[in-house]
Amino acid sequence: MENEQKSTNWWLPILIIVILAGIIVGWSYYQKSKQPKENIKIGAVYPLTGNFATYGTEYKRGLEMAIEEINNNGGINGQKFEIIFEDDAGDVTKSVTAINKLIDVDKVKYLFTAFSSTSLATAPIAEKNNILYISATVSKIGNGKTIFRDYWDIEDQGAAIGKAITKEKVKSVGILAMNYGDTEYFLNGVKKTASGVSFVEERFNFGDIDFKTQLTKIKNQNPDAIIIYAFPGAEATKITQQIQELKLDNKRLFAGATTYGLPFMYQPFSETLSEMKAIDSWYSLDVNNPKSKEFSEKYKNKYGQDLVGDAAYPYDDVYALYSAIKDSSNNFSAIDVASNLRKINYNGAAGPLSFDEMGNSKRSSYLQIYTSNGWQKYNIE
Repeated sequence: MENEQKSTNWWLPILIIVILAGIIVGWSYYQKSKQPKENIKIGAVYPLTGNFATYGTEYKRGLEMAIEEINNNGGINGQKFEIIFEDDAGDVTKSVTAINKLIDVDKVKYLFTAFSSTSLATAPIAEKNNILYISATVSKIGNGKTIFRDYWDIEDQGAAIGKAITKEKVKSVGILAMNYGDTEYFLNGVKKTASGVSFVEERFNFGDIDFKTQLTKIKNQNPDAIIIYAFPGAEATKITQQIQELKLDNKRLFAGATTYGLPFMYQPFSETLSEMKAIDSWYSLDVNNPKSKEFSEKYKNKYGQDLVGDAAYPYDDVYALYSAIKDSSNNFSAIDVASNLRKINYNGAAGPLSFDEMGNSKRSSYLQIYTSNGWQKYNIE
């Protein structure tokens, strides 16, 4: 009888072991579930010091605003975005060093940059390392499976200006343009569509403050109109002042990159812009778009100053990336996320955003003309 009882109870120790093992495993999973999930690392390389720091600060703010909002809403399945910024001061060598550091040391999964010169140098590094790369407000960066560019095309912008020149029956144009990589793309677009027009060109360097020599040469050619291609702020402001001083404000004015549509640009020169019937290629926020208006208000409340449109691009790009990661079967596969990013249709702060198969955004720009009633949309058709 005793032997029979022993034979029927042999499984009790095994059952106890199995139960204890289950408790231990369950407790382990419970403890793990209580631990915060690993952050999703994003790297950003912007010019936060130097000549281009104003723009770098805008990009940085746009990223931070989007990431803060997403993280405050729980991130992606409990995983928060973590952003690591590097300053390249607009220098190509520093940008390459920063990108390599973010990839090799910080192990970021996604990269954000800006400016054509630095992006052209760093995009291939991201592609080689299978990192998803989004560059905002650049004209050309090449293509790759994980490379994206969010901006309207600079050459398309120039082409729109060229069509406006033709429509206004302008026959001769004086060009004052900065020595910058995007300038040639812009002017190529102008010359492709400005029919039967002669051009006289003068150039300047970033940081110049005296443009009277170039403007006087243009004045001596007595053109029907002037094209200014300059960054907003110091250069474009000084150029406009010196146009007034040299009494060139009896010419038509066409603008690229200067963003006269920004309040700090047009308000001091409203009389001059009205007299010159200025036509500006406007890439920034559409005041009729509720999303743009909402973002502008949030920006002003947060930073206490008016928005410069550049911040809206990285803001939108983070939200597009967020959607692409959420829809991915493997959150950390750059190829998988890139495939989803090409399917994005997002109405953002800078307007509708989608990407073509080459990773270029399909942002649209439009022309506006300055009248006695302020800026009005200009139809080139």
